[in-house]
Amino acid sequence: MLFGVFVHDVCACICVHVHVFVSLSLLIILDQVPPRWAVSGADLGNELSRNEEHADKEQHQQVAAHQRARHVGEIAGFGAPSQEAMMGMVVGMVYGAASPLAGHPIDTIKTKLQADPAHRTGNSWSVIRHVLHQEGVVGLFRGVTPAVLGGTIYGGIVLSVYSGTYAACHGTALAEPIPGSGGLRGSVVVAAVCSGGARTLIETPLALIKVRRQTGSDWKLPRLPGVPGVTYWCNQLRELYRGTSPTLYRSCTMLGAFFALNDYCSRKLPELNSMAVLGPFVKGGVCASVGWVAAWPFEVVKNRVQADVSMSYHNKSVSVILQQIVRDEGARALFRGILPGLCKSFVSNGAAMIALHFTQRSLAPTNEPSPHVAAPSQ
Repeated sequence: MLFGVFVHDVCACICVHVHVFVSLSLLIILDQVPPRWAVSGADLGNELSRNEEHADKEQHQQVAAHQRARHVGEIAGFGAPSQEAMMGMVVGMVYGAASPLAGHPIDTIKTKLQADPAHRTGNSWSVIRHVLHQEGVVGLFRGVTPAVLGGTIYGGIVLSVYSGTYAACHGTALAEPIPGSGGLRGSVVVAAVCSGGARTLIETPLALIKVRRQTGSDWKLPRLPGVPGVTYWCNQLRELYRGTSPTLYRSCTMLGAFFALNDYCSRKLPELNSMAVLGPFVKGGVCASVGWVAAWPFEVVKNRVQADVSMSYHNKSVSVILQQIVRDEGARALFRGILPGLCKSFVSNGAAMIALHFTQRSLAPTNEPSPHVAAPSQ
């Protein structure tokens, strides 16, 4: 009798242990319980409590970041870098295509004042009269095709790089405000520099073609007899990237100012961001114009280098060219064409910002406006 009771108890104990083991194994397989819990069941309650606290903390951080990313006028969001980069690509392409269409005639006037020797002593009105008399209205839109193509490409790439870099910096020391900057975060500066480099890589050859067409020069090198095809195309590629250094300085300066001012606007002027049409137009125009004022000397150097078919600026650094311009023409020459340039910047970037906000509202879920704001174009 006693032996039978002992065997019954042992079998019952084994069944209980088997049941517990199978249950824990299933939980482990389903990733509900970490494997170490199978061997430290005494700490199960403590582990669950710690994990619940950790999950609550992560959820709170995600909610806070999501709420912050939903602020109207925010430059970029705090989602996954790949998702932010993709959204930045879409809205940036819209912005980049709309901007040159709105302001290309003014850009033609600006370029001729800066780079065409026949108009360096004239003014905006004299250029307009000359172009309309010689070429008609079509002359004001000369070079618009590469401008629109380039704007679409580098507009999307610039904002994609900016958004992805900005999101990747979230949670690091770069996401903290820079002391004494009024709340400006280091991630804004880093992302602006990266987007400036990306814009330079895409924009430089397209800008050279546009400048050459606007000034009446050919962007293609002459095909000399006896020159191998590989050599010719290497030289052509090198020619298309003439003016890379001033383009890089200009892009980083201009985009840095633009993104920083947009960051301030999103935090300091919420009432401006809430306006449907006037707000985006004013913010886009003002921020882009301030950025262009800061970068204008580099813009003058870029246009002169790219329009120079006589090679007078060949192998000269940006600083040397700046000094040469000041010495030969005075400091005012560094800001030549700035009036039509600012008019073009304000109109094109303001109009493009309106188009961008419309695209954001169309793509964003209901009551969750997209945080992206595009980079300025020329």
